[in-house]
Amino acid sequence: MNRRIYTRLIILGIMMVVLLLIFIPTTVRASSDIEVILNDDVDPKLEELTVKMHYEVIQAWHHSDKRWSNEKLGIFVPDSKLGGDIQQLERYLIPDTGYPFDVPLPYEVIQAMNQGKKISMKVESAHPGYKLEHVMNYLDQPEKYPVTISGNSMRIMMHPFFNYETAPDGSLIGHMDANFDINLNIPFAKQMFGMNTYSVFGNGLNARPMASSFASGINSDKGELHFSRIDPKTGVIKPSYMLKITNTGQMVPSAGLRVGASEGVFNNAGGFGLSFQYPLNFRFFVEGEGKSDIVMRALELIDEDGKVIESFRRNIDPADPFNQSKQTLVRTSTSPVGASTLDPEKTYKLRATDIKF
Repeated sequence: MNRRIYTRLIILGIMMVVLLLIFIPTTVRASSDIEVILNDDVDPKLEELTVKMHYEVIQAWHHSDKRWSNEKLGIFVPDSKLGGDIQQLERYLIPDTGYPFDVPLPYEVIQAMNQGKKISMKVESAHPGYKLEHVMNYLDQPEKYPVTISGNSMRIMMHPFFNYETAPDGSLIGHMDANFDINLNIPFAKQMFGMNTYSVFGNGLNARPMASSFASGINSDKGELHFSRIDPKTGVIKPSYMLKITNTGQMVPSAGLRVGASEGVFNNAGGFGLSFQYPLNFRFFVEGEGKSDIVMRALELIDEDGKVIESFRRNIDPADPFNQSKQTLVRTSTSPVGASTLDPEKTYKLRATDIKF
């Protein structure tokens, strides 16, 4: 290929690349990390991008061999480690580094991050009438809530705490207070913050979970397995109810069912679980548009004598200047053939024109 033509093509290519880069929003950020906002107010200069509602459930099961488990993290805690204080359970099931909440990122957030914009994220409780302080620890330490991005999802390490039903003196209310013949007083999850779960056997079912909140299941037709429907001595579930298997939604008759694989398992508090619920809103913010973006509509190639030998103009939509689908690139040179005489030994300049801030 002729050397002059080859040089010309390279320069033209550079000009087009420069134009394309310039028409991408130029709010420069050092990284695409997500800044977490907990107790603090959101900077009024930020604009809300979108909201993502997320519902997290943390489960803890007690086994007849005297231990608790969280299957998601593979954590097992023997009863002896708690020293008889169930309120210590949270300390062992929630690691010091936090509990991972995996949240799909909305398209708007992914797009903003791909543009290099810094994202600020306000974490709020989505529970009507309750704030984040009712379900989370360390709200004055946002550094304890790091975020990592993987593909189109984020993982934020949260520090939830467990809410239980309590007596006026602050002590936990549990199944033994309801005369259950078990050797550990499994507490009741606080109404509105969680449910008690039971591992149910019989009629072909094998360790299928059923659940109920502390009060709502008593006269409910939602299929909840309220503790009042369980024989407190044997674990046998009373007949004449339709109960829901929580992980499938299937409704089954209660006759012939029991909590725990046997009466011995039941008496050793096996098959009892706690399910704590955390509905959250993640509100995403970015810096307000139009504060640092540059709109450049034209570019010229100039020789050493100051003569314009090649030029392009980009037509844009003034109302949506960074939407590439609404842009066209037009050559405005009156004699583009002159660019074919570029001399590789000379110095040429690119000059931007028609700039708006």
